[in-house]
Amino acid sequence: MGKEIQEIRQHIQEMRFDMKRLFGRLPKSTVAENSPLRLTQLGDEVAEDLKAAAWARAVAQDLQAEVTGSRPDQIHEFCFSYVHDKYQPDTDLERAISIAAYEKGIDKIEVLNVLAVVLRDQLLEQVA
Repeated sequence: MGKEIQEIRQHIQEMRFDMKRLFGRLPKSTVAENSPLRLTQLGDEVAEDLKAAAWARAVAQDLQAEVTGSRPDQIHEFCFSYVHDKYQPDTDLERAISIAAYEKGIDKIEVLNVLAVVLRDQLLEQVA
């Protein structure tokens, strides 16, 4: 009986090791999957690297009229659409986005998600 328990423990340890390896290969996320979306610790680091708060304040001034009177969920959708589809970053920000993605080991889409969340939060604050 003792030998079987020892074998089971060994198999459990091997499974835990395999699971840790698998989870380590999952892509990193900058945005927590909660409602409403919020930044993870990695997302906060990316936002700081990009100076996203200052960027969002500047961009939000131009966009505030477009979202005034909108619900928070509409502002959320607007910000993600704007950042991913409409916004054209200048050369410096484009370089910073690429560097952040490379240094953090994430896709550029994750970096853009950070900008979208920070912009959303800024617009929600301004139109509240």
